[in-house]
Amino acid sequence: MLPTDMDKDGAIHSEWKGDTAGGCSNPPTAMNNPQMVLTIKRPTEVVLTLTQQDRRGLTIGSGRGRTFPIGISVLYGDSLDKARSSGDIKRYEVASSGKFSYDREVTLKMQLTMRGNGSTTKYIVVPSTFDAGQECEFTLRAFTQKGQPNVALVPGANCQQLPLRQSGV
Repeated sequence: MLPTDMDKDGAIHSEWKGDTAGGCSNPPTAMNNPQMVLTIKRPTEVVLTLTQQDRRGLTIGSGRGRTFPIGISVLYGDSLDKARSSGDIKRYEVASSGKFSYDREVTLKMQLTMRGNGSTTKYIVVPSTFDAGQECEFTLRAFTQKGQPNVALVPGANCQQLPLRQSGV
Protein backbone atom coordinates (compact mmCIF):
# COMPACT_ATOMS: atom_id res chain seq x y z
CA MET A 1 0.00 0.00 0.00
CA LEU A 2 1.31 3.42 -0.98
CA PRO A 3 1.61 6.32 1.43
CA THR A 4 -1.14 8.93 1.03
CA ASP A 5 1.47 11.60 0.27
CA MET A 6 2.40 10.07 -3.11
CA ASP A 7 1.15 10.92 -6.64
CA LYS A 8 1.19 8.58 -9.64
CA ASP A 9 3.54 10.15 -12.19
CA GLY A 10 3.44 7.50 -14.88
CA ALA A 11 2.17 4.07 -15.83
CA ILE A 12 3.08 1.70 -18.64
CA HIS A 13 1.13 -1.44 -19.48
CA SER A 14 3.17 -3.96 -21.48
CA GLU A 15 3.96 -7.67 -21.59
CA TRP A 16 6.63 -10.33 -21.50
CA LYS A 17 6.02 -12.31 -24.67
CA GLY A 18 8.22 -14.38 -26.96
CA ASP A 19 11.72 -12.89 -27.11
CA THR A 20 10.83 -10.16 -24.58
CA ALA A 21 10.19 -12.79 -21.87
CA GLY A 22 13.91 -12.71 -21.05
CA GLY A 23 13.92 -13.79 -17.41
CA CYS A 24 16.05 -12.50 -14.53
CA SER A 25 19.55 -11.05 -14.79
CA ASN A 26 21.24 -14.49 -14.81
CA PRO A 27 20.61 -15.64 -18.41
CA PRO A 28 22.03 -13.65 -21.35
CA THR A 29 18.42 -13.08 -22.51
CA ALA A 30 17.75 -10.69 -19.59
CA MET A 31 18.36 -7.60 -21.74
CA ASN A 32 15.52 -8.77 -24.02
CA ASN A 33 13.00 -7.83 -21.32
CA PRO A 34 10.92 -4.69 -21.91
CA GLN A 35 12.74 -1.61 -20.66
CA MET A 36 11.35 1.73 -19.53
CA VAL A 37 13.15 5.05 -19.28
CA LEU A 38 12.69 6.94 -16.01
CA THR A 39 13.94 10.53 -16.18
CA ILE A 40 14.37 12.73 -13.11
CA LYS A 41 14.85 16.51 -12.94
CA ARG A 42 16.23 16.65 -9.41
CA PRO A 43 17.10 14.17 -6.64
CA THR A 44 13.86 12.53 -5.63
CA GLU A 45 12.32 9.56 -3.88
CA VAL A 46 10.52 7.27 -6.31
CA VAL A 47 8.29 4.29 -5.64
CA LEU A 48 7.90 1.79 -8.48
CA THR A 49 5.21 -0.88 -8.49
CA LEU A 50 5.20 -3.83 -10.86
CA THR A 51 1.85 -5.62 -11.12
CA GLN A 52 1.43 -8.78 -13.14
CA GLN A 53 -1.78 -9.83 -14.85
CA ASP A 54 -4.36 -11.59 -12.68
CA ARG A 55 -4.03 -15.13 -14.06
CA ARG A 56 -6.47 -16.94 -11.79
CA GLY A 57 -9.20 -17.23 -14.43
CA LEU A 58 -6.95 -18.12 -17.37
CA THR A 59 -7.25 -21.63 -18.74
CA ILE A 60 -4.83 -21.46 -21.68
CA GLY A 61 -1.31 -20.23 -22.23
CA SER A 62 1.93 -20.07 -20.30
CA GLY A 63 1.56 -20.43 -16.53
CA ARG A 64 -2.23 -20.40 -16.53
CA GLY A 65 -3.87 -19.78 -13.19
CA ARG A 66 -0.71 -18.88 -11.24
CA THR A 67 1.55 -15.93 -10.66
CA PHE A 68 5.16 -15.82 -11.77
CA PRO A 69 8.08 -14.71 -9.58
CA ILE A 70 8.70 -11.07 -10.63
CA GLY A 71 11.21 -8.33 -9.87
CA ILE A 72 12.49 -4.90 -10.91
CA SER A 73 16.06 -3.84 -11.77
CA VAL A 74 17.11 -0.21 -12.21
CA LEU A 75 20.28 0.88 -14.05
CA TYR A 76 21.80 4.28 -14.86
CA GLY A 77 20.81 5.19 -18.41
CA ASP A 78 24.43 5.57 -19.51
CA SER A 79 25.33 2.04 -18.37
CA LEU A 80 22.72 0.32 -20.55
CA ASP A 81 25.09 -0.40 -23.46
CA LYS A 82 27.70 -1.84 -21.09
CA ALA A 83 25.10 -4.07 -19.45
CA ARG A 84 23.77 -5.16 -22.83
CA SER A 85 27.20 -6.02 -24.26
CA SER A 86 28.35 -7.85 -21.13
CA GLY A 87 24.98 -9.54 -20.55
CA ASP A 88 25.37 -8.62 -16.87
CA ILE A 89 22.57 -6.45 -15.49
CA LYS A 90 23.53 -7.05 -11.83
CA ARG A 91 26.93 -5.45 -12.32
CA TYR A 92 25.36 -2.14 -13.43
CA GLU A 93 22.28 -2.21 -11.22
CA VAL A 94 21.71 0.79 -8.91
CA ALA A 95 18.55 -0.57 -7.28
CA SER A 96 16.35 -3.66 -7.32
CA SER A 97 13.23 -5.02 -5.69
CA GLY A 98 15.41 -7.76 -4.20
CA LYS A 99 14.46 -11.40 -4.21
CA PHE A 100 11.95 -12.35 -6.90
CA SER A 101 8.47 -12.70 -5.46
CA TYR A 102 5.44 -14.80 -6.43
CA ASP A 103 3.24 -11.91 -5.27
CA ARG A 104 1.02 -10.31 -7.85
CA GLU A 105 2.72 -6.97 -7.16
CA VAL A 106 6.22 -5.97 -6.06
CA THR A 107 7.31 -2.52 -4.89
CA LEU A 108 10.66 -0.76 -5.01
CA LYS A 109 11.25 2.45 -3.03
CA MET A 110 14.46 4.29 -3.85
CA GLN A 111 16.17 7.64 -3.59
CA LEU A 112 17.40 8.67 -7.05
CA THR A 113 20.27 11.13 -7.47
CA MET A 114 21.38 13.36 -10.30
CA ARG A 115 24.37 12.23 -12.34
CA GLY A 116 26.64 14.40 -14.46
CA ASN A 117 26.12 18.09 -15.19
CA GLY A 118 22.88 17.91 -17.16
CA SER A 119 19.43 19.09 -16.13
CA THR A 120 18.08 15.51 -16.13
CA THR A 121 19.31 12.01 -15.30
CA LYS A 122 17.97 8.89 -17.01
CA TYR A 123 17.51 5.51 -15.42
CA ILE A 124 16.52 2.29 -17.16
CA VAL A 125 13.87 0.19 -15.43
CA VAL A 126 13.85 -3.52 -16.34
CA PRO A 127 10.89 -5.51 -15.01
CA SER A 128 11.22 -9.27 -15.38
CA THR A 129 10.01 -12.69 -14.40
CA PHE A 130 12.53 -15.05 -12.84
CA ASP A 131 12.61 -17.61 -15.67
CA ALA A 132 12.90 -16.79 -19.35
CA GLY A 133 9.83 -17.73 -21.39
CA GLN A 134 7.24 -16.83 -18.74
CA GLU A 135 4.67 -14.80 -20.68
CA CYS A 136 2.35 -12.36 -18.96
CA GLU A 137 1.00 -8.80 -19.19
CA PHE A 138 2.14 -6.33 -16.54
CA THR A 139 1.85 -2.70 -15.47
CA LEU A 140 4.73 -0.61 -14.13
CA ARG A 141 3.81 2.55 -12.20
CA ALA A 142 5.99 5.38 -10.84
CA PHE A 143 5.03 7.48 -7.82
CA THR A 144 6.68 10.55 -6.28
CA GLN A 145 5.95 13.04 -3.49
CA LYS A 146 2.46 14.57 -3.81
CA GLY A 147 2.42 17.84 -5.73
CA GLN A 148 6.04 17.53 -6.90
CA PRO A 149 6.11 15.73 -10.26
CA ASN A 150 9.81 15.15 -10.80
CA VAL A 151 9.85 12.08 -13.02
CA ALA A 152 8.82 10.96 -16.48
CA LEU A 153 8.29 7.28 -17.30
CA VAL A 154 8.25 6.31 -20.99
CA PRO A 155 8.60 3.05 -22.96
CA GLY A 156 12.15 2.13 -23.93
CA ALA A 157 13.77 -0.80 -25.77
CA ASN A 158 11.68 -3.92 -26.36
CA CYS A 159 8.65 -2.28 -24.72
CA GLN A 160 5.41 -2.48 -26.63
CA GLN A 161 2.95 -0.32 -24.75
CA LEU A 162 -0.52 -1.84 -24.47
CA PRO A 163 -3.68 0.09 -23.53
CA LEU A 164 -3.99 0.53 -19.76
CA ARG A 165 -6.72 -1.64 -18.27
CA GLN A 166 -9.08 -0.58 -15.51
CA SER A 167 -8.87 -3.97 -13.80
CA GLY A 168 -6.96 -7.24 -14.09
CA VAL A 169 -3.51 -5.67 -14.03
